[in-house]
Amino acid sequence: MVSGLRKVRLLTFNQLPDLAFSQDRTCLGDEMNQVTAAAIYFENHYLQLPGLKSITGGESSASVIGLIQQTLEAKGLSAAAVFCGESDAYAEFQNLLPACFDSHFAGAGNYCGDGSLSASQAGALQKSDFVWIHCDRFVIPPADEDVAAAVFRKQVQFCQDNFGDHGDVLVLITAVNGTSCPPAVPFESRLFDGEVHVPLWVTGSDVPVRRVQAVSGSQDIAFTVSEYLAKHDAVEGAGQQGTGTVCDLRKLYLNPGSDSARSLIVETDESLAIRTNDFLFVKSKEDGGLSGVLSVGEVALYAKPRDVWNFNDVSAEYMQRVQEFARLVD
Repeated sequence: MVSGLRKVRLLTFNQLPDLAFSQDRTCLGDEMNQVTAAAIYFENHYLQLPGLKSITGGESSASVIGLIQQTLEAKGLSAAAVFCGESDAYAEFQNLLPACFDSHFAGAGNYCGDGSLSASQAGALQKSDFVWIHCDRFVIPPADEDVAAAVFRKQVQFCQDNFGDHGDVLVLITAVNGTSCPPAVPFESRLFDGEVHVPLWVTGSDVPVRRVQAVSGSQDIAFTVSEYLAKHDAVEGAGQQGTGTVCDLRKLYLNPGSDSARSLIVETDESLAIRTNDFLFVKSKEDGGLSGVLSVGEVALYAKPRDVWNFNDVSAEYMQRVQEFARLVD
């Protein structure tokens, strides 16, 4: 293997709180805010599929993780993955990884620097060009808030410190599941925004500190990793892959407003949705096909980013837009 001049660390958690919907100050929230203050923070980042497939892609977009595999093989780069969780879920994680990944099991509640990995394994991680660390048992609300905050802090620190002495580094931190609607909310929505809206931070060498308003998607992560390792210019990264357009995240934070017309396709177990800068369109899968003329109530349209809770359905006011969105997901 040839050590690349660029390294990438991807840190994912099973679930993180969406602070936009949380009024209570918590230890974990404080840790997340500290990361936000020192990184790129994507305000409007959405899961395009639920769970780990939000990163790897589903059956209809299997080539999303394949982008990374192609770059690794073409450039002769090394890749590793660490699973922090229960042993029975480790096999599922491994099945989603390309064969070129060297995978490790760290156990539930652990982080990579606590001795759960041997010295040789930790050394190999430092040399790897791409490392994906997933914390599978990190579920909100946690049984112990202080422990969750400490694990979050230590995992982030491990990724930021585990660069070695070679070239530039990019660190991406996010969650692979959203949060359910709080029980105290006195209304219903076709799709609670927190279910698909998750935090995304990017930090590393020569990465500025700012908030990004542009809409980004979970499949952008694999594309960004591939482009970064391939040493492509950030501003050139955009293309079609799987469901919807994928974009190099560096393009969004280096050129704010450069992708204002984007339509991001989002899928949950119950719904199909499209997120643009101005709207979130939602159709329940149980409603069947969308051929012909839609009636009010079959779908929902929410004005974004103003309607944070997805409370006010404006589909009756924008039926032409609704029909356009419907054709994209039908």
